[in-house]
Amino acid sequence: TAIRNAVYMLRHDPADADLLDVIDRSVSRATEILDELRERTWTGNITPVLADIVALVRETVEGLGAPERVTVEFRFSDEVVYGRVDGAKMRRVVENLVFNAFDAMPYGGSLSVEEWTGEGALVLRFSDTGVGIAAENLSRVFAPFYTTKATGMGLGLTYCQQVVEAHGGEVGVDSVVGEGTSFTVRLPLSGSGVCQLSSSACPAEP
Repeated sequence: TAIRNAVYMLRHDPADADLLDVIDRSVSRATEILDELRERTWTGNITPVLADIVALVRETVEGLGAPERVTVEFRFSDEVVYGRVDGAKMRRVVENLVFNAFDAMPYGGSLSVEEWTGEGALVLRFSDTGVGIAAENLSRVFAPFYTTKATGMGLGLTYCQQVVEAHGGEVGVDSVVGEGTSFTVRLPLSGSGVCQLSSSACPAEP
C-alpha cells in the first residue's frame, strides 16, 4: 500500500524525492518478510547425517549468546548421543526455542537446557522463567502465523514442530503464567532416528 501510494503521488509530483525513501523502506521491509518466510517455511525434506546431538545443542545455544540479565544453564545426562539428523534444521529448531525463551524474559531470568535419554527417546527440554503462556493459548502456539509478539510472523514454532516430526519425534509445551515455559523435544532412539553412541543400533557413517 505504501509503495502504491508513493507511486501515485510521484506521478503527480515527480520532484518529491521523499517518496522515493518511502518506496525504498517499503521494499526493504517486504524483502525482510519474504526472507523470513523462505527461512521458516517447511520444504518437506530433511537430509539426515550422523551427528553428536548433545554437542550440536550446546554449540548452538552457546553461539547465540544470552541477553543481559539472562543466565543459561546446561543440564546434560549424557556426554555424547549420536544420531542421524539434519544438522542445519535441528540447529534452527534450537535457535527458535532459545530465542523464544529470551523474548519471554525481557527483564532477565534463566534458561535451563536439559538432555536425557529414556523410554526409547532422546529428550531435550528448554525451560525459561519468563512471562508464561495463558492456558487458553497453549493449544495454538504451534499454529502457523499465531504469535503474541509485536514483531514476527508466528512461523518459528510451526517450523520446530514440522522438523521434529520429520525426524520421527514430537515437541510439546507446558507453561504457567508468571512462572515460565518449557518446550520438550523427544527424538526416537531406534530405527533411523537417534541412537546412543554405545548402542549397536547406531550405524557407522559411510
